[in-house]
Amino acid sequence: MPIAQEHAYHHSQTLAAYDRVLEAFDEKETQVIDRFIGILKKELGE
Repeated sequence: MPIAQEHAYHHSQTLAAYDRVLEAFDEKETQVIDRFIGILKKELGE
């Protein structure tokens, strides 16, 4: 499998895992997680 394809595959698997994990949290908790990730992205310059 070419490296780019493998990277894309692992990226999609990671995103799917995030979705499964987030299902364990209620709406209020996911709002906090979303806020945390937004702040983290700003700190990382994204």
